[in-house]
Amino acid sequence: MAAAVTELRRQHADVEDLSDALAALWEQIEASDPTPLCRSLTANLIAVAPLTQDAWLRETLGRVLLRHHCRAFLILLDPDEPGLAAELAARWTSEGQGRQTVLEEISLRTAPSGLARAASTIRPLVEQDLTSHLFWAGPLPTNAFELTTMARLTDRVIVDSAAFGAPVSDLARLREIPEIAPVDLAWFRTRPWRRALAEAFERFSWDPQQPTTVRLQHGSACGAVAASLGLRDWLQHRLRAEVVLETSGADDAPDGEPTALELRHGAVRIELSRQDAPSRLRILVTRGDHCLLPWETPASRGQVGDLLAAAVDAC
Repeated sequence: MAAAVTELRRQHADVEDLSDALAALWEQIEASDPTPLCRSLTANLIAVAPLTQDAWLRETLGRVLLRHHCRAFLILLDPDEPGLAAELAARWTSEGQGRQTVLEEISLRTAPSGLARAASTIRPLVEQDLTSHLFWAGPLPTNAFELTTMARLTDRVIVDSAAFGAPVSDLARLREIPEIAPVDLAWFRTRPWRRALAEAFERFSWDPQQPTTVRLQHGSACGAVAASLGLRDWLQHRLRAEVVLETSGADDAPDGEPTALELRHGAVRIELSRQDAPSRLRILVTRGDHCLLPWETPASRGQVGDLLAAAVDAC
């Protein structure tokens, strides 16, 4: 039987005294039920997104909580917010003879220019004995200071270049920020492609003296471009391959991953193609004058929350 989940939300907490407000919230939770209550937190998670993505961000956080109980700071960027508005929430599960918290949530609404104040507000609330992660969920800001201000509070920065407006130039700008070595969720979307290539490489002998060329096709959506750029860099680094990116004109091209890949290594040709029904990758290996039987493997189906949880695992 699944554990029952309960949430208590407190509106408009005093931003100048959030520590006392959190303590009062705990007292309210403890008084709501005589069942023993314990904390079960494994990480701090700071997530920054536009206010318009509020509901999506909370849904994403719900997926993360399936694997990581955390103290979460949701920073919602609202250009029309003149100051700093706060809201507190806690979520806990009831199972057996006790209760345990799986989420302590502090939501702050601020204009982008107020991120420095938001950082100062949440700094004393970050649990110092837990690993801290920043998830920058929206477009890459024009001013790098907005990103680095929040990054200084955490151990690792996680981005999703699928949300960038111009992945090619935005990723180049991101690499120029010396304080940040981000983990990109687009990288996790290419995991099935890298796994499929590893399986294909087991069908022939690799010759490091032979040149390797790759033709990688993708759709025009930002997510597909971002994932293909990451896969290209990996192929260049691991195989010293010459990689050509091509935009597919197909209307049904997947948003978060490439469409097709063709790798040539001497007389060997590897072909990967995305199958939509069901969501799978088809792999075909041709060696010299004969072709091996094709096989299929699952493609990426993870939601952003699942990928974010995997990124937290990897950090």
